[in-house]
Amino acid sequence: MKWKLIADGERELTEVVSFRVELQKGKPAVLTWSMPMSAVSNFQKIALWRGDICLFQGSVMAYPTQCKDGSLSWISVGVGEGFQSDRRAVLDAEDQKSSLIGTLADIRGGEVGSVVIDPVSHAISWHSVFSQKETLDLTGKYDSESIVIIPLSSNFSGVSASVVRSTKREESGILDVGPCITGELGGAIDTYSGDALSEQFDRLGLRLMRAGYDVQNSELQRLQRQRADIPKHINGSDQRNEMISIPFHSYTAILLCSWSTVVKSHESVTLICGDGGFDVSLGVKDGVVLNELEVIAELRAWVQAYARLKSLNTQVKLKVPIMPNTAVEEFCIGRWVCLQSQHVQGLIQGPITACQWVNNEGVAWIELTLLWAAEGEWVCGDIVHVSSSSEKVQGPKQASDIVSKVRLMNDAVSQHAYAQEHCLDNINEWIDGFPLSQLELEIQPMNMNADEYQESIYRC
Repeated sequence: MKWKLIADGERELTEVVSFRVELQKGKPAVLTWSMPMSAVSNFQKIALWRGDICLFQGSVMAYPTQCKDGSLSWISVGVGEGFQSDRRAVLDAEDQKSSLIGTLADIRGGEVGSVVIDPVSHAISWHSVFSQKETLDLTGKYDSESIVIIPLSSNFSGVSASVVRSTKREESGILDVGPCITGELGGAIDTYSGDALSEQFDRLGLRLMRAGYDVQNSELQRLQRQRADIPKHINGSDQRNEMISIPFHSYTAILLCSWSTVVKSHESVTLICGDGGFDVSLGVKDGVVLNELEVIAELRAWVQAYARLKSLNTQVKLKVPIMPNTAVEEFCIGRWVCLQSQHVQGLIQGPITACQWVNNEGVAWIELTLLWAAEGEWVCGDIVHVSSSSEKVQGPKQASDIVSKVRLMNDAVSQHAYAQEHCLDNINEWIDGFPLSQLELEIQPMNMNADEYQESIYRC
């Protein structure tokens, strides 16, 4: 069959010395040809024909790429307008077939494959590698001296695949933390501060609001009021044992706190097949809700696809002479071929990942690159291990989730020692009570990232 390069749909380029069409996985076809410098080259489109079959069409680059030995080399790329958007649309359509997402090369929607660009129509499609129905038998049709076998990776023996799915929901509630505070103090708040505690207790509402809570009611209810006599000098330096009378109050507390938050749940599902030598991490698409069984079903498909892809661990390169009856158009990306070789036992077979149709001064051949599962295709049977774990981040369920620690200087001795520590020596000034911050609460904030709550102890 005659090869022809047709320029702008009408003129045959008879001056062409050699040409080559390169086909690669996921890329447009590229035609390179050489012509004498004296040949006319002012054209924009070019097509490659063999007999009555068009094998390539594309736009010609504006300038030659090489000048050597009196010849110019030109390039044409078989790509149409809107290539990037059309390619993205094809990939998005494949992604819609699965509720899981991942960054695994050559796997979309739980299937192994690649984008294929037709060298003539420039149509973009997805080719699923393992859905191939027909295999092209090359036994006895290829150059046996040209075969090169290249191991790409060690034997595949298993995979561990995980999916983390997250759910969110709004949750709110109201809790009275007052009994929690008094319960930690023996049932009541006893103070020698007079009215100081009552005034400072009101400030607690502001602290809780900054911690992400709304205070609905904050109130101290007095149970007892009297005066107590304490030594004027606790250290015993006063030999007269002079006493001073200060107020003693006892309170119960009401502190109603309401809250509202987004409750997040994270659940991890892991499938291990074989020895789990390779780790794969996937996620669930936004807005998609799956139960555990649905996750496992889809994850199983991804594990199978990944295992089959990794089993193609050997690259095979060879040349096939083009004979008059050779259907060149059948040698395309994704097409499965098989052959027997004296270099290996058994049948070599696998998908084409790169292909070149070459014609040099009338001698034509095809250069092929294919992937081969030298150790056999790795098919996952029963998953030998399934595990799941969950972590839930949620709002407070009881008062101690808001106020986790309470401390009170609940006697005159400790309060007096506090005064001495802070050089407040004139105890006569405290006849109306110790004006001290004596109640300490540890508050667990709703918003752990707020700058206000990097310190966890608040005094009121």
